[in-house]
Amino acid sequence: MVYSVGYLPEFLRSLGLSFRKAVAFLIKRDSEKRRECLQEKLPTIFRQKIEEGWRNFYQNEVGFQTEGTLAATWDVRGQATEVLNYGRHGQMNLMGAFELGTGLFHGILAFFRVDAMRFRRFICSLKHRLRTNKILLICDNARFHKAKWLTE
Repeated sequence: MVYSVGYLPEFLRSLGLSFRKAVAFLIKRDSEKRRECLQEKLPTIFRQKIEEGWRNFYQNEVGFQTEGTLAATWDVRGQATEVLNYGRHGQMNLMGAFELGTGLFHGILAFFRVDAMRFRRFICSLKHRLRTNKILLICDNARFHKAKWLTE
């Protein structure tokens, strides 16, 4: 049996299927190990570091598109919908760190691409602002956080 590409979505709907975004589920996650880390190990580490005069921060980055990403919209049937843009697809990036306990936020907003060198400069600016080297920075698993020359 042969179906046209245009008919395929209709056929799949007739089978009770719908097009939707998938939800990722981490199959390697060890719930007990995660609970132990979050409820026992991390609070102990934080308490010890605070007693030693360290400042504890959560750090992350986020990017914002400077051009709209409109792919579809509602309009009058039979008429082409035009969305004017300048053809520049830039991105504004924010690197920030939020201190546990005080709520202090330190951030840098810029057009540059985030990499290991920029991350290092961010850490240096945080150290300069706080006037201390005793900073515990909790980061996600981004590749540039683990650059070999940076972690040494």
